[in-house]
Amino acid sequence: MDLSPLAESSTQTLDIPKGQSCKFLKSGKGLKKRTYRSYFEIIFNILRNATDGKIISVIARESNLSHYPAKNYVQWLQANGLVKVRREPLNKTKSYAVISTTTAGIEFVQTFEKLCSMLQNTEPAIIEQI
Repeated sequence: MDLSPLAESSTQTLDIPKGQSCKFLKSGKGLKKRTYRSYFEIIFNILRNATDGKIISVIARESNLSHYPAKNYVQWLQANGLVKVRREPLNKTKSYAVISTTTAGIEFVQTFEKLCSMLQNTEPAIIEQI
């Protein structure tokens, strides 16, 4: 009887160096490694998806989050001035919230994109000392 962790379930979570965790998914061809997104990547996805002004369910779906974590992120982003939430009337008694990225949020997206493009460069940068 095989009592290894993979025999009990189809997924196994391990900690890898540098503090990131990953999940090994069992598939027909063996194990696939899937790393989790960082908080910065999740925030980047939310801000990028909210640039045109969208409701929370659309932002959650496009950012690959469930509703309540997306709602918590949006509340945190609103408290820090990266998104604004405005109420739009649906009818006489109901309204819905439209979330859009502020200029500070757009600056965050642009800075994050620059940083990611710099980090994807495989050659180390040479810094000259004065």
